[in-house]
Amino acid sequence: MRLLLSYIKPYKKYFLSAAAVVIISSGAILAFGRGLSALIDDGLFGGDAGFGL
Repeated sequence: MRLLLSYIKPYKKYFLSAAAVVIISSGAILAFGRGLSALIDDGLFGGDAGFGL
């Protein structure tokens, strides 16, 4: 495990920034996805876009 961490340590800031990008983009996808399904449900098709949410 220490050997693995010794290889990863120089790239720690890249991993942290990549993790932040993944978290922010997944949050945006959830927010826009729910907003889009609500728009389609209420505005366009009258209840057809559930997307399993």
